[in-house]
Amino acid sequence: MTDSSDRARVEATAPRAGTILIRCNHPARRHMETFSRRELYELVWAESRLSLAKKLGVSDVWIRKACVRANIPVPPPGYWARAAAGKGSVRPALPPRGFGQNDEVTLGSDPRRYWHGSGADPIEIPPVPVFLETSEVVRARALLALGKCSVPRGFDRMAPDIEKLRADEELRRAEVARTPYAWKKPLFDSPAAQRRLKLINALLLIMDRVGCSGRVNREDLSTTLTVADTHVCITLSGKGAAVPRRHEASLNLADPQRENLVLDAAGGADLPGSICQWSDSSDSTLEQQLPQIAVDLLVLAEMRYRAGQLRHRDWLIEQRQRQEAEALRLQREAERKKAEELARIEKARLDHLLGLADRLRKSDEIRVLVAAMCGDEKVSPGLDTWRAWALGVADRLDPRLLTVAEITRGAPGMKLEIDEGSSQNASAEDFDQA
Repeated sequence: MTDSSDRARVEATAPRAGTILIRCNHPARRHMETFSRRELYELVWAESRLSLAKKLGVSDVWIRKACVRANIPVPPPGYWARAAAGKGSVRPALPPRGFGQNDEVTLGSDPRRYWHGSGADPIEIPPVPVFLETSEVVRARALLALGKCSVPRGFDRMAPDIEKLRADEELRRAEVARTPYAWKKPLFDSPAAQRRLKLINALLLIMDRVGCSGRVNREDLSTTLTVADTHVCITLSGKGAAVPRRHEASLNLADPQRENLVLDAAGGADLPGSICQWSDSSDSTLEQQLPQIAVDLLVLAEMRYRAGQLRHRDWLIEQRQRQEAEALRLQREAERKKAEELARIEKARLDHLLGLADRLRKSDEIRVLVAAMCGDEKVSPGLDTWRAWALGVADRLDPRLLTVAEITRGAPGMKLEIDEGSSQNASAEDFDQA
């Protein structure tokens, strides 16, 4: 018996957005479902998470975590009990999408989520993404999100990666103190190196105020910032400074006052409204520019997300064109093979027809020969045996004496009525002997 939940349809009534119809397969056969933030917001406020989880085939905890990641408010505990008792509650509005945050939310897992380059189902091309906020509006929102922030000067508070890096530095110092021949020596003992380390630490702490995290590469202090669903790679370099080697990078520059640091963010040079490079100047140092750099990085992450959405759509269009070209090639290949098969069948039919004509000619020639050899009354009576055998061969070769099944046996694709009343046939051995 098929349960009603197998029917793969969930209906949720949204007071302001109408009715949303979402298809969802049974949990045993479901892979994943993707919603926009608005759609999922309407769903979680239309019914309890437990009820919605049963229909979608996931746990209510999964739905709650997905909403938290997507910055979607969920009903507080006791909301549905109060609603059933007629005690209304205020539903908070959906916050705007975060900087660099994807507008789609995926529930469930899909073993086919990786692109394999081909597929039977046609690729769906999404509509052109529309972003209502200009870069100036995004920048104003970033300023409001960061608020008034102070720049940490030392290591009283440390980002997780910086804390690990400094702990590793202590181990290196202890190893050098134990033996002067230690292979791994401290990398950040000089004032210039310490300045770089403090600069990266301060930037990570500021970005942490808006939920951003970062991973620091100890080789050159290049940092990958994660702004929601977008990654921004930043590098810190000094003008005229030597490039550090892979294993023993030497960041111990002599005088930090003589080094002009340059902070670069990858992938933002061609994006509108984005700033991707900052440096020490006579007016201000990088430390003084860090609050503005954080704002610029949030704007850059948002612009990179938008550019990525446009590139993804262009990529889908390209894959769709390749898919259609491949389908056309396969269709033409199938038509070519079909034409070749029809030509082969026609040739086989023609060869069979010519063979029947050759057998008819040979059977008539044998009968003429027998009549010529045995028509004279002076012919030896011993030829009677030969005459009977020769006429029998002629009868077996004569296609006029074959059944319909025997006539059409060598003609592929011929579907004729078979005459079961005929009994005579000719063998290939007799044909070869003739």
